[in-house]
Amino acid sequence: MINLYDIIDAADGQLFGEPNSQIFTDFCFDSRRAQAGQIFVAVKTTQGDGHDYMEDAVAKGVTGIMCTHPPSFDTDGLTVVVMRDVEKALLRWTERVITKYGVSVIAVAGSSGKSTTKEAIAAVLDTKYKVYKNPGSFNGRFGLPMALGKLTADYQLAVLEFGVDQFGEMAEMVKATKPMVG
Repeated sequence: MINLYDIIDAADGQLFGEPNSQIFTDFCFDSRRAQAGQIFVAVKTTQGDGHDYMEDAVAKGVTGIMCTHPPSFDTDGLTVVVMRDVEKALLRWTERVITKYGVSVIAVAGSSGKSTTKEAIAAVLDTKYKVYKNPGSFNGRFGLPMALGKLTADYQLAVLEFGVDQFGEMAEMVKATKPMVG
């Protein structure tokens, strides 16, 4: 679960209006896949600006929005957090939840075989520890925070697959997760 105040603290964000929801089930980056209980993250990519799709995500049931400028539509009954940089906020949130839950991180990176390696490491460690692993290939700058939305204090270790497609991205993910092995 994703806590509103973890987002605000990590992102140095400001509430826009009164918060309606304080706990979210997941991050959502694609308004076409938005679901009830999620917090929509309005990011700018080469494909478009998530701010243009905030209202669509709300229509599909999201109960919160992370954005760099307030929505121009009615936000009554919606939790809106405004911050300077949504992408950096996600990395700071990632660092915060890993620290909050006290899990030790094992990072898996490379050009091929990451998912198979992650699964094998997690399977071996799961015989002795409570192990969290990012599902599927949720492994990039957006996928990793999305995957960690399911992390809880019940886990001792996190085996995380890192996938990068931009220069400097690996360093940012390492800084946010502080792997003990990787």
